[in-house]
Amino acid sequence: MLESLAQVGGAVDDCAETALWALSDDELLASLDATQVLAQRLAAIQLGLVRELDGRGVAIAQGASSTAVWLRERLRLSGRSARQLVQLATTIDAAPPAVRDALLSGAISVEQGRVVAETVAALPVEAGPEVADKATQLLITWADRFDPTSLSRLGERVLAHVAPELADQAELKALERATERAEARRHVTLSEQQNGPGTPQRQPRHRNREPAARGDRSALRPSR
Repeated sequence: MLESLAQVGGAVDDCAETALWALSDDELLASLDATQVLAQRLAAIQLGLVRELDGRGVAIAQGASSTAVWLRERLRLSGRSARQLVQLATTIDAAPPAVRDALLSGAISVEQGRVVAETVAALPVEAGPEVADKATQLLITWADRFDPTSLSRLGERVLAHVAPELADQAELKALERATERAEARRHVTLSEQQNGPGTPQRQPRHRNREPAARGDRSALRPSR
């Protein structure tokens, strides 16, 4: 792999020496598209490396508290970027193989790959591997036309396209859960209206006999 990466580095050097002003508009556009595809493919390889390092526990073996902390120091990333890199590597690794294949081929971007992986992971358990594979392929197809934000919105309805029956069941369960939450909130609201927000119900207690006179201190003592 190191030899291949060295060759890639050499190709990048050649590209960097190109006089961009001499390129035609068509060449500029084609070169932009090519760099985008290559960047996503290299990112997919990096994610695979991060996942393998994390799985082996290399960071812990070298004295770091986590892979994210180790990456932050080694790659000079922000803590947030390092955590996101580890999480994304885990997400892509857990996704159907078609997601990583699409990334490695440059068919989808890393952001789109994250959306596809998370959408498939959120499918109900009843969907099973076959439905998950169908959803994955459909999302990858949509990725050719839609950006990550639009793809995420479309993903909310992907089950209706690949398994309508399951989609109806999932919507029914979601409606039932929403109804239960609304009912629970209604009970809380009624309780607050009756007792006042945050006010506990008063417990009944025995009252002592009124003192016979203000000056009679003995009457203030509780009766035995």
